[in-house]
Amino acid sequence: MDLVSFQALFNARYFKVIDERIDRAVSIVADEALAGNIRQLGVIARGGKRLRPYLVYAMYEALGGENPELALEVGVGIELFHLFCLVHDDVIDRATTRHGASTIQAMAASGVNASDVATQHNADSQAILAGDLVFSWAYEQTVTSLVGLPTADTSRQVFSRMIDEVVAGQMIDVALLIREAAGADVIERKLLLKTATYTFTRPLELATVLAGGDVVIRQACEEFGAALGSAFQIQDDLFDIVLTSEAAGKPVMNDIREGQQTTITAHFFATASVADQATFRQYFGQSFEASAEEDIRGLLERAGSLEESRRACADYFAAARAAAAAPGLPEPVSTFFINLVSLVEGRRK
Repeated sequence: MDLVSFQALFNARYFKVIDERIDRAVSIVADEALAGNIRQLGVIARGGKRLRPYLVYAMYEALGGENPELALEVGVGIELFHLFCLVHDDVIDRATTRHGASTIQAMAASGVNASDVATQHNADSQAILAGDLVFSWAYEQTVTSLVGLPTADTSRQVFSRMIDEVVAGQMIDVALLIREAAGADVIERKLLLKTATYTFTRPLELATVLAGGDVVIRQACEEFGAALGSAFQIQDDLFDIVLTSEAAGKPVMNDIREGQQTTITAHFFATASVADQATFRQYFGQSFEASAEEDIRGLLERAGSLEESRRACADYFAAARAAAAAPGLPEPVSTFFINLVSLVEGRRK
C-alpha cells in the first residue's frame, strides 16, 4: 500500500480515536475555556503526513502479518505520541502555528487581555498539560492494542525505547541552543535520536516484532532506519536554507533564527573564515528580515557547508540502499525499503 492510500484508511480510524479522547477529557475538565484548548488538539491532529504509522502498517504487510487491524491500531498510538511531541516542541520553539492552526499555547493566550510574562507562562503551562493528556492517550492506545499478544512485552519495550530516545534527542537539541557551536559527533547523535530512530527505526522494528520477524530483520531495521533517518533530517535542514519561502510554502531559515545546530552549521563553524563567522553570528539565533536570506546562503555556500551537507545526505541515502540489500531480508521487505528510499529522496520540500 502506498502512503496516499494509507492516509485515507488511517485518518478515519485516527480521527475517531482522537475525537473520542477529546470528548472524554472535555467532560472531565468541565470548563469551557479549557475545553477549547483541548479541542484544538483535534484541529492540529488533522495535519501531517502519517509517515510513522504508515511504516508500521507497510512493514507489517511486507512481513506477511496476518492482522492488519493490529498494525492500524498500534499506528494510531504512534501517531498520538507524535502529536504529543509536536505540542511540546511548539512550547519549546515558542511557535504560534502548527499545520496552519493555532498552537495550544497561542489558543490558551488568545482569550486573555494581558500580555505579560505570567500570562505567557500560564499559556505555555496549559499547552504542556494538553501534551501530557496526549501522551496518556498514546500509551493507553498502544498498550491496549497489545493486550493478549505473545509479543506484547517486546513490543512495549520497543515503544518505550522510542520514547526514551526521542526525549533524549530533544534534550540534546535544546542544550545546543545555548552552545556557541557543536561538533559533528554531537550533531550526529542528535540526528540519530531525534529523527532516525523515532521516525524510521522504531516504527519499523515495532512492526517487525508484531509480525514475528527475527533478529536479522530487526538489525536491518536499525541500520536502514539510522541511515535513512539521518538523510531525511539533513534533507530538511537543507530545505530550510536553500528554498525560498515561496518554494517551501512556509517561512524558511527558521533553524538559523532559532540558533539550531545542524550538520550545516557544524561544518560552517569548523571551516569558515573568522570574518564570515562573525558576520554569520549577527544572524544566528537572531531575528532578521527576508532580505538577509541571500547573504546567509552566500556565507554557507562560500564555506562549502551546503555542498558538504549534500554529500553527507547522498552518503546516507547510499547506506540506506545498502542496508535494504542486507542478506537474510525477505524480498518484500527489501523492495519496501528501496521504495521508501526513493520516496524520501524524491522530496522537494
